[in-house]
Amino acid sequence: IMPRVGNCIRLKDIEEKEIEEYKPKNLGVKVYLDFDQNDYIIADVKFCYGDEEFNPLEKAINIQNSRNMLKENKALNVLRKTGFMVDMQNLRFILPEDDKIYNFLANDIETYMQKFEVLATEEFRSKEIKRPKLGTIGVKVENNLLSIDLKKINIDVQELKDIMQKYQLKKKYYRLKDGSFLNLEENPDLEFLDKLAKGMDLDYDDLEKETIKLPINRSLYLNELLKKEQVNVSKNGEFQKVVNDLEQDNINEEIKVPEEMENTLRDYQKTGFKWLKVLDSYHFGGILADDMGL
Repeated sequence: IMPRVGNCIRLKDIEEKEIEEYKPKNLGVKVYLDFDQNDYIIADVKFCYGDEEFNPLEKAINIQNSRNMLKENKALNVLRKTGFMVDMQNLRFILPEDDKIYNFLANDIETYMQKFEVLATEEFRSKEIKRPKLGTIGVKVENNLLSIDLKKINIDVQELKDIMQKYQLKKKYYRLKDGSFLNLEENPDLEFLDKLAKGMDLDYDDLEKETIKLPINRSLYLNELLKKEQVNVSKNGEFQKVVNDLEQDNINEEIKVPEEMENTLRDYQKTGFKWLKVLDSYHFGGILADDMGL
């Protein structure tokens, strides 16, 4: 009662030491965090007054110190606001919903660390929120095939399809099979994978292969995509040669126009002819969609 009415009354003819006997000591709150076998967050809470410590969910609490019920209720309200429910069978709190677990890990835990003494198990720490990261992508042309290496991504490629489907639906997070969370918001690496799949006419299933094999004629699109997206890439010499050969500014001057056409074609038409010859050397198809008289 005193915390509620203390500012509204005056005490007379009572010695300070008598009042101190009834004043509660400062309340300390310890929260022990872990995940259970269902990947729900469990919180064991202890209230502390001096050397005395107890579980507030126990029915019979016998301590020598006076308790500050106002502060105790405020502490319990923090857990309720987060979404924790009471597990009376085990005398602890439990957070079972994925959305609330993600919000707790992303935001609320900071509040807990400011207000309480938070202690977490190694299992709990291992499930902090991660961000998908590609690492270095290996790109090479080999045996007339384009090869894209995704081995250095920091998540299990077997879950990429599900991750990308959640990303396409603009979900905030994805929960991995090990119970940890991936943050899917504003991620340039996932944006790259999405454009790679759509631009290369791939299914998300294809991304689950550590190495993707594609026709060599996809090299130009891939090169343009790599220029625009912020990803680390390692290109082999053959891939770079294909790209260079197909750049309009790098047309191979050793390619000759047929003698009978030399004086008929204009310069830009000769460039078009040479470009088609380069495409043909890589077994590409090509279209000159311009009013060039070809």
